[in-house]
Amino acid sequence: RPLVFVAMTPLMSSWHSGANQIQLIFRFIKDPSQRLNEVKAGTVDFASNLNPEAVNQIKTDKRLQMLLPPPFNVGLLNMNTRHAALKNAKVREAIRFAINRPAIVEAFWGDLGKVDNSMLPAGMNWANSKNVPGVKYNAQVAKRLLTEAGYPNGFTIDLWYPAISRAYLPMPKPVAEAIAADLGAIGIKVNLKTEDWAKYLEDRRKGVFDMYLYGWSGDYNDPDNFYSAFYGDTGSDDIGFNPGNIVGILAKGRAATTQATKAKQYQQLHELTYNANVRLPLVHSVAPAVARTYVKGWVLGPLSTVGALNLISVEK
Repeated sequence: RPLVFVAMTPLMSSWHSGANQIQLIFRFIKDPSQRLNEVKAGTVDFASNLNPEAVNQIKTDKRLQMLLPPPFNVGLLNMNTRHAALKNAKVREAIRFAINRPAIVEAFWGDLGKVDNSMLPAGMNWANSKNVPGVKYNAQVAKRLLTEAGYPNGFTIDLWYPAISRAYLPMPKPVAEAIAADLGAIGIKVNLKTEDWAKYLEDRRKGVFDMYLYGWSGDYNDPDNFYSAFYGDTGSDDIGFNPGNIVGILAKGRAATTQATKAKQYQQLHELTYNANVRLPLVHSVAPAVARTYVKGWVLGPLSTVGALNLISVEK
């Protein structure tokens, strides 16, 4: 029987290689739990982009093997500075202190997630500034900042989350609910909202969301690939935040020809974006993959979560 691979979104229908005409058939199932169940049942041979909760199921099934790609993404809470309260820098800082990001990552990603104050995954730590501190959760500081900003009783805001699973956000609704609970504890009432994914992307581009969950899986190993997706002349349309100094640094970073020169630009950008508090890094995560034990030669790279799958050496 041919090898059968199940993916999150369409890539291709089938593939043949070599003189022996090995056939690889692709199936497409949006629900990560269903993808795992298909592999467990033996109706497909291997699958990618599973939820962190799948880890224990894979480890306890002798018929299965788990593969982990390197982390190469970021999940974000994005704040629209057009919103009356979010225009205030102290309000955005209060939100940063109010959300218990370490607890959220532990609850929904476990060992497959890491939280820090950087847009960049670990492989690009050289572009991070040592002046940016680690993640700090302090509800009392958050409440004080809200009072100083003129919102001692808080305010009401909408928080949008995707209706589908993404590699950087496999469980959007529970994460949104946890954020809403943390903000509610300091007086910010959160209305949770979602919509069809295509409409979500359209409304995101239009900048109509007050706050929303979104993220990025990298295309190539350069800080610009992460920063330019969310800052600069078009990257910041969704949140109305595009200061000229950030635009200039992005241009210099792209023009730099050595890592040392690039590092100086992106370390400066790291500090500026950290202090702006318009995009709050929630997690850098790994999406586990699974295969039947008879599948050999499957290698996962950092781009596996966005469909760049190396299947040349796969056999059964």
